[in-house]
Amino acid sequence: MNSKKKSSEFQVAIRRLRKNPLALTGVCIVGLFFLCIILAPVISPYNPTKVDLAKKLKAPNSSNLLGTDEFGRDVLSRIIWGARVSMTVAFVTVAVSMILGVAMGLLSGYFGKWLDNLIMRLTDILLCFPILLMALALVAVLGPQLMNIMFAVAIALTPQYARIIRGVVLPLRQQQYVEASRGLGANDLYILIKHIVPNSIPSIVVVATLNVATAILIESSLSFLGLGVQPPTPSWGAMIADGRKWLLEAPWISTFSGAAIMIAVLGFNLFGDALRDVLDPRLRGAGGATKASDMTP
Repeated sequence: MNSKKKSSEFQVAIRRLRKNPLALTGVCIVGLFFLCIILAPVISPYNPTKVDLAKKLKAPNSSNLLGTDEFGRDVLSRIIWGARVSMTVAFVTVAVSMILGVAMGLLSGYFGKWLDNLIMRLTDILLCFPILLMALALVAVLGPQLMNIMFAVAIALTPQYARIIRGVVLPLRQQQYVEASRGLGANDLYILIKHIVPNSIPSIVVVATLNVATAILIESSLSFLGLGVQPPTPSWGAMIADGRKWLLEAPWISTFSGAAIMIAVLGFNLFGDALRDVLDPRLRGAGGATKASDMTP
């Protein structure tokens, strides 16, 4: 019966996604960028780092659909390969920050007392600094290398998870099934793994999806300031910075790079909002009940 119930809930979630045009738009955008990451060597028209001064600052044409930059490099190819860089940084940093933040939130919310005060005061200190400013300071100290960028962004995003997961765990630890499990002799580790973590997954997934968009913006901002991925590796933020010098002669360099960032952030935000609507029972209808229209085939 339990497996049937889960299967039914999954089918309802899929139907809700299909009925939401914005959710479908977000899914399509996210899928498009995943294809860019996986198939970059296949779909990229040219080598993104190959210099061809004979094609310097060429406007969009049949050979170079999005034009070329000041070194004659194909803008479309650099945007495609730049997606791989931005997405890699985003996914790795979100994964690391999620692991750290979820662990902090679980410990703080479940055990409480002095451990809760210690973790939350540390979180408060980190939240005093804007995310971009903290990442900028860490990269400036550590150096503009890919690993340092991912570390800096991960540390900047960690407090969000800790705060949100703590808020989810506080009411969960007082639920009757948790008290019953504790009364039957279950230890804290078992209760966390069996009851607390599974019920926290919807919140974790939604926050992680939305934070991918935040990580893309931070990485692009660092690259724009010259503290991100270093040349000749293509990066959306660095392409915008390079295109500033040619805004009048070749506006397509910065315009298309900025459009790529905008579309990627929009896609992940729409996808995250859709997941929130599907996974949060409070948004499924009055009183947390699933709408009858969602149960019909």
